[in-house]
Amino acid sequence: MNIASLIGITAVVTEFIKKALLKIKVEVKGSAAVALAVIVSAAVVVVEVFKTEGTFGIGTIWIFVQVVIGSTIGYSILTKKSG
Repeated sequence: MNIASLIGITAVVTEFIKKALLKIKVEVKGSAAVALAVIVSAAVVVVEVFKTEGTFGIGTIWIFVQVVIGSTIGYSILTKKSG
């Protein structure tokens, strides 16, 4: 599992969900956006584990933590630059 690609997938899926919710007049910002990123990170890691190994363990938790940290820091950087 490549952590950088998982972070990228998480960012893309999170932004897709935010844009889809915006079409139905639901704006996701701040802590709600971070919560969405954490949920999407969990989903991305679970899908990747099923796709490659099929087993969960301590390593999976470490990967999940790295993806969450990377995606939330990336989100924070992007919102500070664009805002």
